[in-house]
Amino acid sequence: MQQFIDSYIATLSGQFFINQVITILLLVIYGVVFVGIIRGKSLSIADYILAYPLSLLAYSISGYFLLSVGIKFNKYSVIITMALFLIITAVFFRKRINIKSLINKNTLIYIALAVILTLVSVSGIVPVSATNDSMYFFSEYPRALVHYEKICSILDNFLTDASQGIAIIATLPFFYGFDEIFGVQTLLNINFLAFFAYAVQSYASTRLDKKNTYVITFVSIVMLVTSMPFVLMSRWFMANAFFMEYMAVILYFAYEFSLKEETDRADLLVLAVLITGLSIMRMEGALNAGVLILSIMMLKFKSKDIALYFLSPVLILQSLYLYRIFIKITLHTKIQFMTKEKAVVLIAFLIIIMLYALLIRNRLPEKLEKNYGYLLVLSLISVNLVILVYDRSGYIINLKAFIFNMLKNSGWGLFVPFVIGVFILIPKKSIKINYFDISVVCYILITIIAGWARGDNLYESFGDSGNRIMIQAVPVILFALIVKVTEGLKYWKEENLG
Repeated sequence: MQQFIDSYIATLSGQFFINQVITILLLVIYGVVFVGIIRGKSLSIADYILAYPLSLLAYSISGYFLLSVGIKFNKYSVIITMALFLIITAVFFRKRINIKSLINKNTLIYIALAVILTLVSVSGIVPVSATNDSMYFFSEYPRALVHYEKICSILDNFLTDASQGIAIIATLPFFYGFDEIFGVQTLLNINFLAFFAYAVQSYASTRLDKKNTYVITFVSIVMLVTSMPFVLMSRWFMANAFFMEYMAVILYFAYEFSLKEETDRADLLVLAVLITGLSIMRMEGALNAGVLILSIMMLKFKSKDIALYFLSPVLILQSLYLYRIFIKITLHTKIQFMTKEKAVVLIAFLIIIMLYALLIRNRLPEKLEKNYGYLLVLSLISVNLVILVYDRSGYIINLKAFIFNMLKNSGWGLFVPFVIGVFILIPKKSIKINYFDISVVCYILITIIAGWARGDNLYESFGDSGNRIMIQAVPVILFALIVKVTEGLKYWKEENLG
């Protein structure tokens, strides 16, 4: 034991991990202050769970904004931008500010727990994986951003192919004096497990008794941490791991917040930060965010709130960034994932969603509004069919790659047959198509579209870009299945036990 402790302390001090610990804890505190300001009351478990993910996005969005508008990107400008965001938030929520909501026993316990988990995260106890792509896009590129302090033509493919939001998070080591950011991702993974347990428990507790709620929550976590695609992706330092977890967080909390009788501005702001952050995590992130927002329109949010909080930040940031890389500077690379033509289509897509939200939503005939989710799925199927007609060979090659990757163990393990097997066991009379089901189907359909739009054929491999993007849906698919199981248990108890 003494040898382990000595080795652990040497690791912390010898490899600059103390700096990483301090940086992460400052981010955690920033997140707590942010949710404390907007809530104005004692923080809930959900608020504490959201604190760290929100702080990472505040850093990512701040850096993305600075780079997109051409302001010098360094550790001081990022800190100032984050501080300004906090100050502006405090001004808008000034009537809610309550120091007691921040400084209390629960917050102190949370900070103490964060210290322990951060030490575990940066210690190397939890294994991580890195590949050439990991180091190229999330070590070399962030190092270049820190060096040049701006977006410039010499960065070429990085600007059109890399996950900008995660690359910005990956600048943390080079600004604040530590090695790589594996600890940052590991703590986010641990935080995500807490979120998943919270989401399952919250949903199940409204439909099952306390004992069955605890059982299904425990079983759900076991299912998640033993799921091969989740384990492999969460350990791999790539943007996919971040995207996978943030997407699940958005879909669930959009659902939870929509259940409230009155819309809370704080909830809208939380979702705004989450959705905006997700949109910059990958080059196709804004496309996914747009479809995600279309799915969220199934819920009871006002159209003006959807336009103002969810769509406007995404549209503005994407426009600024794409204008910067395609108009303000000259790129020399001939092969690009994001091109001028795709950029125009993307912005047009976001504008169309905005116009739909403001001018059409809730104004259609009642029957159409009631079947909105099915119409959304049908629309995406139609786009897939158009692509099939336009490029039959390319579309079929990519579709086969998606299917073979799922069935031939390219990182999926037994996840697909497991989901099918459990679904078959659920009482059929309890099965109803819901928001989570529609969201999963929409994500799969837009992923097939994005896979085709990248230009190159997908292939059979765990590391294939299309396969990784599809794996991002695993936690959401699992949660949708758990919802079905919960409803099935409720139905079975009502039918058999009265």
